[in-house]
Amino acid sequence: MNTLFLDFAETLGYRNISEFESDLKIISKYAELDPGLISKKYKGYLRISQFYDRSLSFKDFKAELEFTTKHFSRFLTKELDIPNGEFIGEKIATDKYQTLTHSFFPEVGDALTHYAKDSQIYILSDGRPSRRNTLDLLGLNQFCKGYFISDEVGFVKSDTGFYNKVLQKIGIKGKVYFIDDAIDNLNAFCKVLRVECILMDRKHLLDKKGLKYLVLDSLPSLLYLNERN
Repeated sequence: MNTLFLDFAETLGYRNISEFESDLKIISKYAELDPGLISKKYKGYLRISQFYDRSLSFKDFKAELEFTTKHFSRFLTKELDIPNGEFIGEKIATDKYQTLTHSFFPEVGDALTHYAKDSQIYILSDGRPSRRNTLDLLGLNQFCKGYFISDEVGFVKSDTGFYNKVLQKIGIKGKVYFIDDAIDNLNAFCKVLRVECILMDRKHLLDKKGLKYLVLDSLPSLLYLNERN
């Protein structure tokens, strides 16, 4: 049995619709307004609310959901003059986190099935607590023993503190692998523990010269991982 750590965004999955477009659809559904009529107002409101500012962090999903509810409620009441905006805002916030806006890359399903046969799998992801909802909606909980999200951990993945926290909470088994699309994340983990790393480059943007990591544009099979050692 091995231990496999996997990044999510641009390693396992990608957004198939922007957060703005998805939110706009949900708002228009509950407000019963055409998206085209509220798009400009919502863009202007976002500049004030800074809702998409990733520097905003939340200790847990409850705190994130409360902030999200207030965000939508204020937009409905102040920008659209909808009387029951607070009630509808709560519905929109709940729907937002139950809406799947991501997809797996083509080979991911088969790869995870192979990995799960002889590896304990953990997802490591930078993001807010709601990232858990996304991972569950994609069905990753059937393959993984757990998720570690940066907001909840208290460190981003480029910080060694992230991996120290993770290792305090789990038991390492066998060989340890980490697949991620960011060099800084791989470097940080390697400072904490000896890890076999693979750098994902799905869009072929990296200059491979001088890189100490194996660079791939799709997930390898588990057999290939084992053959490398």
